[in-house]
Amino acid sequence: MKNTFKIKSLAAIVALFLVSLSASAQFSGGNGTENNPYIITTPAQLAQLATLVNEGNTDYNDKHYKLGNDLDLSEYGENFNDGAGWIPIGWYDYYTDTFITFKGVFDGNNKIITSLYISNTSFTDIGLFGVLDEGIIKNLGVMDVEVNDNNTYAWSPCVGGLVGYNLDGLVLNCYITGSISSSENAGGVVGFNSGRISNCHSSGKVSAISNNSVKAGGIVGRNHGLISNCYSTSLINSSTIGSSCAGGITGYSLDDLTNCYSTGSVTATSSNSDYSYAGGIIGYNYHSSISNCYSTGLINSSSSISVNSCAGGIIGYNYYGSVSNCYSTGLVNSSAYDTSFAGGIVGTNSSSFGTVSNCAALNPFINCIGTTIYFGRIAGRLTETLINNIAFNNMINPDGNANWYNIGEDQIDGEDITIEEIHSDGTLGGRFTTENGWTTQNGKLPGLFGQTVDMPEHLILTGISNNPLSQTLTAFIQNRTLYISGLIPDEKWYIYSISGIMVYEDIAVTHSVETRNALSPQLPIGIYIIKSGTKTTKIIIK
Repeated sequence: MKNTFKIKSLAAIVALFLVSLSASAQFSGGNGTENNPYIITTPAQLAQLATLVNEGNTDYNDKHYKLGNDLDLSEYGENFNDGAGWIPIGWYDYYTDTFITFKGVFDGNNKIITSLYISNTSFTDIGLFGVLDEGIIKNLGVMDVEVNDNNTYAWSPCVGGLVGYNLDGLVLNCYITGSISSSENAGGVVGFNSGRISNCHSSGKVSAISNNSVKAGGIVGRNHGLISNCYSTSLINSSTIGSSCAGGITGYSLDDLTNCYSTGSVTATSSNSDYSYAGGIIGYNYHSSISNCYSTGLINSSSSISVNSCAGGIIGYNYYGSVSNCYSTGLVNSSAYDTSFAGGIVGTNSSSFGTVSNCAALNPFINCIGTTIYFGRIAGRLTETLINNIAFNNMINPDGNANWYNIGEDQIDGEDITIEEIHSDGTLGGRFTTENGWTTQNGKLPGLFGQTVDMPEHLILTGISNNPLSQTLTAFIQNRTLYISGLIPDEKWYIYSISGIMVYEDIAVTHSVETRNALSPQLPIGIYIIKSGTKTTKIIIK
């Protein structure tokens, strides 16, 4: 009996050794514990992790992993998997309603994964990781990604550069560069988030384009979780025949967001009888708190047949939400066949329970086109509580002038702040302070993460002024498009180089805002003077 027991014990030890040896063979070391994580040093080992998790192997889906060096996933690109590319780690089976998830800890160890390529119709949740559930992904950069679901008919596809669907996990200290596209939910970092995301950023292009309802955001496409300390420089676009939501950070949000900023342009388009919402931070916000955020990019919402279009420097459409200590500096444009809303902070708010407080609208123009239009320097329509808000006093309205009629800290146009006051007080009247996490300096705009923000062109103090304090002609360049207002209809206007040579001439159509999309790329970098009649202003192309 003793010999038999010894033989069985020996067999068990050998089996455990073989299991351990097998795990070691699949990775470059470690045993999967917190203190001794599995080390991944090759693309094949990362692909093996995907295989083990996707097979439902519970010996591996909740372990600790760590990158040992940078990885190039080119061999898993468009020539792999019948052209579909990388197979995500974790997935959702729509037909059986089953999640096969990664529940472990993946530490990128501040390494970089490059050349992630996915063009896949087999999964609804697409990214380097398909589905994250109660796990952690941290300290990872994923660069030069090209990810799309390539499936117009999938049920609620979620596409992110890092994670398709974050069920209840944590994504921390990660960044993404490249192109992300989905037929429904597209996010620079996470497609659909119901967990937590912090200290992440994205740059590149994020698009949600299809015949479905679409949401696109620089960090998250659709958000049901917490987002903090994130930023995006990505260009955001959502386009559909249905409802369209685009935001610099998230297209659609049902939870709180704080300490975030966006610098890329945001565009939402609907070509049917539904809505389009575009916001510098959030396209559509429901019952959530937004604080300490700013946006500097062009915001554009348009719909050709839609019931309404909403564009806001921070939020397009705000429902039961609160916005505090936020500012925006980009042009805001909303156009619709029917009703159109545009505001420097919020396009509109459908509930009297929403609030906008301690915010600054520093936009050059607010443009609003539709059968019925609602616009304001702070909010397009007053159905929310407005408290202690300010706005650039020479902001141009849809009529092409700087005349505003609802001025006051608790009004839709906010209290006036002049360009001189903006330069002399980096806290903008104490609304953005170091105690609240902002970095401030007189002559600069408030910034986050230890950095201030340079003044945009329309707020620069120069010898040749381009602000309409003493002039009614105003011009502004954003995304290589010239926006100009105050021209004399049916009269010629001109652009001169700083040395006085005429370089462009045209005939004005309207006194309101006109655009010349092809103009700025034709002019070299430099300072130019625009003249219409006796009025002049300045533009800088850089």
